[in-house]
Amino acid sequence: MGVFLSEYNDIDIDSSMGSLELQLLIETSFYKHPSVCFKLCRRDDNRWCLLWKYENNINDYYSVSRDVTRELGKPEMKMAEIMKEPVFIKKMKEFGTTYSYELSEDDALIIKEFLEKRLPSVSGHKPVGLDGHSYYVTLPQLQEKYDCWSVLPKEWTRLGDIIDICIKYANLDVKEYGYSIAK
Repeated sequence: MGVFLSEYNDIDIDSSMGSLELQLLIETSFYKHPSVCFKLCRRDDNRWCLLWKYENNINDYYSVSRDVTRELGKPEMKMAEIMKEPVFIKKMKEFGTTYSYELSEDDALIIKEFLEKRLPSVSGHKPVGLDGHSYYVTLPQLQEKYDCWSVLPKEWTRLGDIIDICIKYANLDVKEYGYSIAK
């Protein structure tokens, strides 16, 4: 909980899910709640699919590391060494549940508009704060990335729409994963 380690928590996208158009990572601070990664995919039939996965908790890492050291016959391995082992990475990616949901037409339209207009650059924007959580948005098709703290610049209200959609489908607590808009 806290830093989302994508090499252990990532969601693999296969061709049946379509093309990855947008990724949103909500990374929590102070380990209060798990970070969560969302991926929005456009299918060939122009329908949209939202996938998400919560980060694995620390007990998951220990459980898998114990299995890996037994499997490798190396019980003396340190955690830093174990985490580099391909078998550990593979098992951690398989650990946990990936959720998916097909988006409504209204929500799909919001996503399409966001991708067409994207976000304006903001002068003086600070992507982090001392508490709360951070948002990391990646648009792989356009090779663009945006980072933001839980207080969005007023010019980025469209990002709030994307966050709202993800929070709604994942049934997350808005107080814990939501945002506010800077004045």
